[in-house]
Amino acid sequence: MTREMTPAEQALAEGIALTLSEAMRNQDRSKQQQAYIMGVSDLGTCRERARHMVVKTPMDPPREDNRGWPAMVGQAIEAYVLDVLAASDGHLRNGEVTVDLPSGLTLTGHYDWVIVLNNIVIDIKTVNGLEWPRRSGASLQQKFQRRLYAAGLVQAGVLDESRPVLCGNVWFDRSAREQVPWVEIEEYHPHMLNEVDDWLSDVNYAVEHNEQASKDKPYEWCEVACPFFLTCRGGEEHTGGVLEDPDGKIDEAAHMYIEGGRLRKEGDYLQAQAKQVLTELNGATDHHTVKSTWVNEATVPESTRRGFWRLTVREKKA
Repeated sequence: MTREMTPAEQALAEGIALTLSEAMRNQDRSKQQQAYIMGVSDLGTCRERARHMVVKTPMDPPREDNRGWPAMVGQAIEAYVLDVLAASDGHLRNGEVTVDLPSGLTLTGHYDWVIVLNNIVIDIKTVNGLEWPRRSGASLQQKFQRRLYAAGLVQAGVLDESRPVLCGNVWFDRSAREQVPWVEIEEYHPHMLNEVDDWLSDVNYAVEHNEQASKDKPYEWCEVACPFFLTCRGGEEHTGGVLEDPDGKIDEAAHMYIEGGRLRKEGDYLQAQAKQVLTELNGATDHHTVKSTWVNEATVPESTRRGFWRLTVREKKA
């Protein structure tokens, strides 16, 4: 049976979580958001979120169930990785960069890793499993971010515009199931900044005409990640009807879920077939070792099952 924490243990656990959460909110990037300063990492997410930043909409109070632990783990991994990778001469890490857009707007951001010799800037991401970047690649926000870093570093003379300028992402699996990171690299070109300006012009048009901008993220993302959720979408009914999926991420996730179930069934079938041959064998072939161990019957005492989300995902009929 699951052991409960004592009141003293619970108090210590809550105190630790609160201290870490407060430290997260007091970091430079959090302070920048709280001051309504638009930075490189704010672009490419949601234009309506950006509009709220510009007009200084009051932010939601911090949610008790969203203490930022995944972000803290990600930052800890990033710090360790950069300690190792950026220790050599000619490597830069955690630097501030400003970038001037063709429209005249100047933005500030903080890059992760620059390899000057290779003329490349790399932004590090941590995710729970690498299947998502493997299938979908960088999001628009991640592409904007790495391209803006590259542009700022070219403008500052750190990266050499006379040679191919590269920018990319490296994703690490914070669950530690996969030990080799996933990498995506592209060549930066100045015309890429025009797409950023176009995105920002949509935001500015909405601000000037007192209109809503495009809500580029699904309701579920907003509820978890957006500091303006209550003002922007808190009054919307969300009853499980048509899901907003402007970038196709939900459809891709549903496809992954169905494919995972198919692969699990296929794997169970293959293992069942193999067990008919391998059961009771012990030894080694040229390529494999086999060990069979008989496990006696045992009575399992009653226990409490933790709550969980049950998903039902099916392909739609044409």
